[in-house]
Amino acid sequence: EPGEGAKIPASILCRIAAVRFLADPETDEVYTKMSLVPLPPDEELDFDDEFGSGVQEKPASFAKTLTQSDANNGGRFSVSRYCAETIFPRLDYTTDPPVQTVVAKDVHSEVWKFKHIYRGTPRRHLLTIGWSTFVNQKKLVAGDSIVFLRAENGDLFVGIRRAKRGIGGGSGSEWSSSSFPQSGWGINANTCGATGWRTRTTIFRCF
Repeated sequence: EPGEGAKIPASILCRIAAVRFLADPETDEVYTKMSLVPLPPDEELDFDDEFGSGVQEKPASFAKTLTQSDANNGGRFSVSRYCAETIFPRLDYTTDPPVQTVVAKDVHSEVWKFKHIYRGTPRRHLLTIGWSTFVNQKKLVAGDSIVFLRAENGDLFVGIRRAKRGIGGGSGSEWSSSSFPQSGWGINANTCGATGWRTRTTIFRCF
């Protein structure tokens, strides 16, 4: 162990030994748990070999911050034309009104079904049946965001991003992302100080 007064370098080159993608069971907030192994000072890392030089194309996605109208018990959610035509399955506009069932999975692989309808004056895309159930079970409020994502194989996924709550609103468990900074890194400082980063260290990344 480093002696009293020993300083940890400002940056330490590490190799990622393991990655787990996790989701808070209560809030649906996603985060990663990564194990890092410090490299010897004289070892060089070839980033092209480690991470590849190609750029991976991102799947099509859409995010919207919920309005008071979206989050209330009225039972409908206003969808943008981009989301309806790019993310959702193709809607048959020859029917009157155009309507379909949108099926999406959340981060826990639970299936949610929404009625997607194109109606009104002027006409607009709405999620109706199924939306209020989703809002109530996920405990969504105005200011939270909903994300729809379409995978390469056509599967549809739905996720949420919580608006910042007051301090102390989380469960405080090891696996809760509320234990770590929102949209930041969480590291066990005591572990870093005790080991001097010479052994495997676990860090968390919240999104």
